[in-house]
Amino acid sequence: MPAPKYQQLTAAIRARLLAGGWGDGGGALPPERQLAQEFAVSRITVRAALAALARDGVLIRQQGRGTFLSGQPRQLAALRPALHLLHDRQQGALPANAFLAALIDAFGRLLAGQGAGLMLHPGAAGEERAARLGFPAALDALRAGGVVTVGLPDDRAGLAALRGAGVPLAVIGDPHADHGFPTIGGDHEGAAVAAVRHLAAHGHRRIGLVDGPFSLWFCRRRRDGFRRALAALGLPEGVELDTVGWEVAAGAGAAARLCQLAERPSAILSYGDCSTVGLMQALAARAVRVPEDLAVAVMDHHPWIDRVLPLAMGGWSAAYDQLAQRALDLLARQRRGEPAGAAVLVAERHRPAPSCGCPPG
Repeated sequence: MPAPKYQQLTAAIRARLLAGGWGDGGGALPPERQLAQEFAVSRITVRAALAALARDGVLIRQQGRGTFLSGQPRQLAALRPALHLLHDRQQGALPANAFLAALIDAFGRLLAGQGAGLMLHPGAAGEERAARLGFPAALDALRAGGVVTVGLPDDRAGLAALRGAGVPLAVIGDPHADHGFPTIGGDHEGAAVAAVRHLAAHGHRRIGLVDGPFSLWFCRRRRDGFRRALAALGLPEGVELDTVGWEVAAGAGAAARLCQLAERPSAILSYGDCSTVGLMQALAARAVRVPEDLAVAVMDHHPWIDRVLPLAMGGWSAAYDQLAQRALDLLARQRRGEPAGAAVLVAERHRPAPSCGCPPG
């Protein structure tokens, strides 16, 4: 499910600012009507996006005068990049990818407080990525902060070239992988173990896993944690449904397969924000009550989920601020000439809520 239109517009305006659009600090943005026409959205959507940027300190809105760039550190951060964040196109378009959007917001908040900034490079594959990373003209700017890449490109020559040139580098990816680059990653396996234990504490003995594709490293880590926790608790082998993706339709398909099982689990771990929405909607259409008939721990929780579902969802989510801070700390150590150290594993955060059987609030 795509992100709300105002969030997509907020990201688009941020991108324009990153490119130096609409002048320096104190410059005025075009009127709301012009922005609505340019981005093909309603004026209500424009107002919501501008309000979000004003809350972040990027814009100043003056009644009767218009909307202006603030000229404060947050705005300077948008125009004076010190960190380059790269991500693969295959991970999804930025406005529709809640993980990347939340991670970028976390970097933006931390860097703004330092008077620094963030430059986004949308994905490029293989040789294109390596050529862009190794482009000599970018090295001076990169040395000011460094490069954070979400995942690793298939061709790692560009990253190796940057590191060889003294550019600080951090990878947000699999902290268990032996790829030779400094890495920070979420504890996917630990979160799955904690979720199974949590559901077992609610009295559940038959627990399922909705995730996939298991060809991806983080899906395998989650499945490993799921299986390990069941075995440690002496519970029966769990039901594993490979959704091969996290779209709404994938979640709806998982719900259909769950309802066809002769012996249905009483609780599940559901990975993916959009797929969890699809799963919940399909369960409701089949009169399956959550949590009375099926407890659901959503393992990729984002606040927008609770705005589209009638029930507050409980589960685990990435600690975006910690991931971003650990990445910045890693870059700082490299700038000081210190060893990068061992890979960093960041624990995910638990959010109790009624969907998994916890009391409201």
